[in-house]
Amino acid sequence: MGKPSGRRIVVAVVAVLAVAAAAAVVLRVLAPAEVETVARGAYPAAPTPPVGVIGRLPVAPLVVDGRLRVYAGARQVYADQPVSGKHRVTPFWSYRRWPAKLVGVLAEGTTVVSRWSDGKLVALDAHTGRVAWRADGPGPGAVPKPRRTYAATVWDPAGLHVTRAADGGAVLVAA
Repeated sequence: MGKPSGRRIVVAVVAVLAVAAAAAVVLRVLAPAEVETVARGAYPAAPTPPVGVIGRLPVAPLVVDGRLRVYAGARQVYADQPVSGKHRVTPFWSYRRWPAKLVGVLAEGTTVVSRWSDGKLVALDAHTGRVAWRADGPGPGAVPKPRRTYAATVWDPAGLHVTRAADGGAVLVAA
């Protein structure tokens, strides 16, 4: 065996670079991540829609502050507006986590609280979509698999409740 020829060296270098690039892509795609896409426009004004059916949506939104529709997905909470729109539109703000799955969403005033499969509780400001606070909570335990509309995730969040303290302040209960 002699010295490797120039062609073999080039092929070996290209192969090493291809493996390194593939490893970087896999790490980037599968690494735990949190993506916060905040609102770029002004908070919408409260509309006064006509009485009756306004539109038909293929998913079940949670109406927050009478101005935003908040939706749930497998790994995402997002809001669109106007609340009186006939169809879903480009999100006003969005919050995603990986690899955790969303198990519940509720709103109190202009705070949207999400509960994740890893036990994290994340509160978002409905005006901007920015994270207001994060907390470690108890794991959600066995949660039924959501249907395609994620209606139960926003209308009946498993183990996530808001109650009032003696002074009238809101208290989040995660069980």
